[in-house]
Amino acid sequence: MLRTISRISFVEFGFLFAIFMAPWGPVLRYLGWLFAFIGLAIDLRKGKSFHGRLDSIFSNLLLLFLFWAFISTSLSKHDLYSWGKGISLAIEFAFSIWLAAYILNEQRALIRWKYIWTISIVLSLSHLFLGKILPIGKELFSNVNTTGIYACIIVPFVLSLFLENNNKYSEHLFAFLFWSSFLTLIISFSSAAWVSTGVALFVQLLLSRIPIKKIKILAVSFSCYVVVAFMFLALFRPSLGMEFIRLFQREILQLQSINNLDSFSTHRVYIWKGALNLIKNKPILGWGWGDFSHAFAQINASWWVTAVTGLTLHRDDAHSMYLNLAIYGGIPTTFFVLAIYFRAAWLAFKKGFKQDRYLYYAIVASTIGQLIYSIAGDMFSFRFKGAILFWTLLGVSAAKKCINDTEVLFP
Repeated sequence: MLRTISRISFVEFGFLFAIFMAPWGPVLRYLGWLFAFIGLAIDLRKGKSFHGRLDSIFSNLLLLFLFWAFISTSLSKHDLYSWGKGISLAIEFAFSIWLAAYILNEQRALIRWKYIWTISIVLSLSHLFLGKILPIGKELFSNVNTTGIYACIIVPFVLSLFLENNNKYSEHLFAFLFWSSFLTLIISFSSAAWVSTGVALFVQLLLSRIPIKKIKILAVSFSCYVVVAFMFLALFRPSLGMEFIRLFQREILQLQSINNLDSFSTHRVYIWKGALNLIKNKPILGWGWGDFSHAFAQINASWWVTAVTGLTLHRDDAHSMYLNLAIYGGIPTTFFVLAIYFRAAWLAFKKGFKQDRYLYYAIVASTIGQLIYSIAGDMFSFRFKGAILFWTLLGVSAAKKCINDTEVLFP
């Protein structure tokens, strides 16, 4: 593996660096992008072609998305700072997808990506547990939403690593990592993340057709994991265990309050109402990519009463990808992103018949899970932590000439 890594290009190094550092925030990720840009400049100087990296239909959808983002933002943001800050989010979305497809044309790039992302997951979960369960470090994520959406991304991927590996030792290691990822999902105490990941896992298991042997390993490892976790909390952190139970009950009660939309959405129904007012005002062009709070306050100040809504008027986003996109770039932008998601899922489904079926079925499942999560959350709002991890999955799916790596991490 070390010999293989030593042969990677500078652009791939930047890409892998950004993937590895994604959970730790934007600064180190931007450093990775800088390395990638330097590598791309070197490749351009060598005469390497940048064309034909993505599926043609997917590529056209991405270009339409970018074109409309430039139009809507240019017509709405009249100073260079607001324009640049806004459009950078749309550009990074497209660039993350394209760069993943560009990298996968290299021999063994897929297996290197798996290695680096797996190591990053191990370290990020260790960091998370040290901060949340053991009081000896800072928590990695700022709130339940960011913890939950990170878990949504990694759980199907880690399960695919477990399914593709048949080494008797590494099987148990990946089973342990899977349950650690699943525990991250649970302790996020985000019912939106629970529901969307639950649907994603159902789809993934349905497509993957897991052998009985794998089911037994998962069952045994789950039993061991639960016993160890229970003993640890009972012996060393009983107060934390009681807090987990309280938070778990709170989320269950929220899920049961589906008949009361205000309670079920944790007051987000008012945010959605305000977001719809913005969309009605500019349904085609939107308000431009960038600052959300100023436009939200401008349109909704007349009726917003904090005592009634339970929330301040200052909102960072609509807590829904579909509404956010329609506000940023009008309804056409929402359509383009949905088309990109569906095309990526379809391409991954087709690739799953030919190669790396566990990985590609995980991408199908992840995409479906994100479509559900996006009702009450937004991957674009997770940009500063790990959105590129999911966007990279779209690039893996849409890569036109993905090198067929049949290798597993620990053969």
